[in-house]
Amino acid sequence: MACAELAPCPFCGVEAKLYGTSSDGYLHCPNDACPVKPSVFSKRLGFKGNLIEAWNTRSSPADRAVT
Repeated sequence: MACAELAPCPFCGVEAKLYGTSSDGYLHCPNDACPVKPSVFSKRLGFKGNLIEAWNTRSSPADRAVT
């Protein structure tokens, strides 16, 4: 199975950092200047799935804009 490409941080554009594996680990934005510093943890709230898919499919701020 091919590994999905990890998208950059949607808030600052810096390459995200993966620790562990895509099924048992965490990833985050390592940019200290990022206004959000998002992260995805495999064990947070019982998450069971592919971290890279979760990171790459998160909504962006524009997706949540109130109109």
